[in-house]
Amino acid sequence: MKLFTKSICVAVAALVACGCNRKSEGRLPVINVRDAQLSEDLSSMLVVEDVTVFEEAENGMLIHPDKAFILEDGSIVLKDKGHRILKFAADGSFSGTIGMRGRGPQEYNICRDISLSVDGNELSVMDLGNILTYDAHDGHFIRRMEITHHNYDEFCPGPDGGYYLFSAGPDTEDYSTLNDHNVLTLISPDGSLVSGCVPRKDYILNVSLFTRTCTGTTFLRPLEGENILYEIDGYAEVHNVKVLQNGALFP
Repeated sequence: MKLFTKSICVAVAALVACGCNRKSEGRLPVINVRDAQLSEDLSSMLVVEDVTVFEEAENGMLIHPDKAFILEDGSIVLKDKGHRILKFAADGSFSGTIGMRGRGPQEYNICRDISLSVDGNELSVMDLGNILTYDAHDGHFIRRMEITHHNYDEFCPGPDGGYYLFSAGPDTEDYSTLNDHNVLTLISPDGSLVSGCVPRKDYILNVSLFTRTCTGTTFLRPLEGENILYEIDGYAEVHNVKVLQNGALFP
């Protein structure tokens, strides 16, 4: 189990380090899940430029890391499904945690998602009805923002210090996945609603929707029912930049 966890950590770090600017060439490989085997050799799946072995974190190893950011100094911030936000130095040594789970004004109850500001200096945590922001380098608390609804799944930086919040279903009292709605909601730095965009085309699997590149740009992966990859640059409106055809990217 420890070996499997380490493999996941290395894979997450390698993916973030490589960024998402690399264009796909030809069709993506098709892998039958019945033939999948546990292995530490990631060469067939990733272009590995560097491998960092993480030191065991405080209170035990990682449970299930599902998002990572690499800061300008090479340090790595990981979101763990055990509701921990862990930071490691560039050499893999454990640096400490960012934020803490609790009910205090500077604490989050549930870490649903994390987001790194465009300049890489602030790390935000999406809680139930709140967004808490910390200094990405030393971890000190900066501010707490209240948001109106609770069913947002992921978020990323928006223009003028706001955020784009993703929700697979409409955030209304008459919630129904059959109702038409926009999957992205733009909020201002004070948490007020600005606008909605990107209409939902079909059923959405709300897992790993945002991908952050090494240049600070965020991509929203194609949703079910369409073949458009959306770019969110943190300063302008969401816009279509790529179309997926047979697994390859075309401008």
